[in-house]
Amino acid sequence: MDNLLVVEKEQTVSKGKGNKPLNFVKCPRCAEETAYNGFHPATGLQKYKCKDPNCRCQFIPGLPHRPKEPRYPCPLCGAKMYIFKNIPGAIRLRCANYRKKGKERCTHKINIPLPGEEEFKVSKDPIEDLKKTVVSKFYWNKMDYSKETVSLALFFAAVIGLPANLTSFILSYLFRVNASHDSVTRWAKKSAISFHKNLGPLEVPKTESLHFDETGFKEDGRKTWLWLGMENTFNSIQGYHFSHRRATEYARNVLSRNQIPLNELNKVEIVTDGLWSYGSALGDLFYSSL
Repeated sequence: MDNLLVVEKEQTVSKGKGNKPLNFVKCPRCAEETAYNGFHPATGLQKYKCKDPNCRCQFIPGLPHRPKEPRYPCPLCGAKMYIFKNIPGAIRLRCANYRKKGKERCTHKINIPLPGEEEFKVSKDPIEDLKKTVVSKFYWNKMDYSKETVSLALFFAAVIGLPANLTSFILSYLFRVNASHDSVTRWAKKSAISFHKNLGPLEVPKTESLHFDETGFKEDGRKTWLWLGMENTFNSIQGYHFSHRRATEYARNVLSRNQIPLNELNKVEIVTDGLWSYGSALGDLFYSSL
């Protein structure tokens, strides 16, 4: 660099308890004097800071500057927005005027997709969560039961809705087939994916109001949240989702699982309990539908 002065032999001056080399390095931005600014924790190289109060450039001689991050103006006040938090599948930005007081204060936050992605990732079908933990295919050559036995068990467990232990008792008492309730439960879970694929979700008339809420319960000692979306005409469940914490990504999933297209979601009245995740998720979905 032209404006950096390289000194072969460092001259030392006594200052305080130790000796520091004389600083002949100039600021690469404004060519003013610089001060020592500690060492870089990763490389161990000496850092410098410009003494000019209007510059305050921090740099390491010989190393290129990091590329500037893309700038996003605040949609409310027009000020700069900075990265506030990294969340799963997105980056949350906050307005730079959040420190100001009075009318100039702005605490607006928005989420943007990760670099290289044009929209947020949402699982629009609850069955996608089930596919991650349950094998969705029957391997008949590896089973000890015939297709007729499994079909009969699914008729009682999945179609009629009998409990697994009662279905196991009926198979044993009436048909002399010993199938445990665990086997019946696994068959029902596997068949649910096939039923859902063939039948699809229940279609309901369009509504003018959607209600979303979440409730918590404990499963094996771990806190679990059930997210529900309902319409007010027939009180039908539009979507649901299970998670182990409350966050924007889960609110985004349950909001995207209703019968209304995303580009028409702003025409519907959405009622929530005031949880901040819903407002943040709605902003993400409107961003994806643009």
